[in-house]
Amino acid sequence: PISIVNDIGILFTWKNHLFRAIKSSSAKDVQELFDCGLIKELSDNKLFPDSWVSEYMLDGFEFIVEHNKINNVSYPYEWTFSMLKDAAKAVLDVNIISKKYGYETKDCHSFNIVYDGTIPKFVDLGSFISIEPGSKTWKAYEQYLKSYYYPLRIWGIGNSFIARSIITNESEFISHSEYLLFKFSGLRILPIKIITKVTKKYFKYKNISLKSYDDLRKNLPQPFASIVWFLKEKGLLPNISICFDSLKEKLEKVNSKKTNSRWGNYHNEFYDENNVIKTTPRIDRIIEIISKMKVKSVVELGGNQGVVSKLLLNSFNFLERAACTDYDEDAVESMYLSSKKSNLMDLSPVLLNFILPVSISKGKPAYERFKSDIVIALAITHHLLLSQQLRIDVILHEISNYSTRYVMIEFMPLGLWDG
Repeated sequence: PISIVNDIGILFTWKNHLFRAIKSSSAKDVQELFDCGLIKELSDNKLFPDSWVSEYMLDGFEFIVEHNKINNVSYPYEWTFSMLKDAAKAVLDVNIISKKYGYETKDCHSFNIVYDGTIPKFVDLGSFISIEPGSKTWKAYEQYLKSYYYPLRIWGIGNSFIARSIITNESEFISHSEYLLFKFSGLRILPIKIITKVTKKYFKYKNISLKSYDDLRKNLPQPFASIVWFLKEKGLLPNISICFDSLKEKLEKVNSKKTNSRWGNYHNEFYDENNVIKTTPRIDRIIEIISKMKVKSVVELGGNQGVVSKLLLNSFNFLERAACTDYDEDAVESMYLSSKKSNLMDLSPVLLNFILPVSISKGKPAYERFKSDIVIALAITHHLLLSQQLRIDVILHEISNYSTRYVMIEFMPLGLWDG
């Protein structure tokens, strides 16, 4: 449902497989992406899902591409700071490799990235276009700034709510002028029309390498158009080139402020000095129960740093995937970073309030995307009942929405530890 713009064909699922039917008008270009080796190199580097031309056919389309289907699809507003930053790095890496083959991405917004466990992958096959002769820019540069760099800079100074609100919008981006006004308070003495006009002219200049002589003549008076054309052809115009390696270096310098949330350190006690998880009789009992169920998928609600989910993935070969959600940003950030560090690629960290989830108009609800054989809700229902005063039928209804088979709920009979 979220793929409402797809100029090369249509995406659809059939028998739990993901396909893309390619239009005749795009068939030659798409086939060349496979033949030149670009898609293979991106897949080998875990930057694009494994994809191949299928043997199936569909009336009205030239051929069908099958993509390796990613489960537990999270949306950008369900990511942490480091997840958005790693998604931005993936976009730049995709373009660095694409440039070797004479391609770039024409768009790169964050909904074109899907996390496969803890690995961000670019999924828009229709975004790859040939680099125009003489081009020194990147068509998706402004979108990169608005989708990643601006939100990360805003997030980095401690405004995570504003940053995540920006990336929640699936149809509009923050403007350059709005970002500048937020970042530099001194600019607020100027009329916003002036700031908007200046930023528009700046980015028009950045894209000047894409302009033909006729384009310049239409927009610039003579002899200025001829001078600009001459300087462009001789490579003498400053500050128009986009270097992906430089963008990566600039991105690396963006860091977030350390915060101390209420539940961010809750699971720290489960790790020893070597960062190895220490189990407890309580957790052992949970694992013992699940071992008899032979489930293939699990979602943990309110799972903090994902200690139980990690132990389950490490304990059972029959468990194919796990998602762990929590509404505490620091806890999910710790879960993501520790999973990456330990090469636990099958765990999907999700920043989510499962009772009151954020949603978008064309997206699937969280309970559909993370629905699993078993839902685990440990030591959370008493908080929802006693602290937040939620009705028990509402809580149980929301928890059961995430399950196809089993629900495991741990209720703390003595309630909150502080009374």
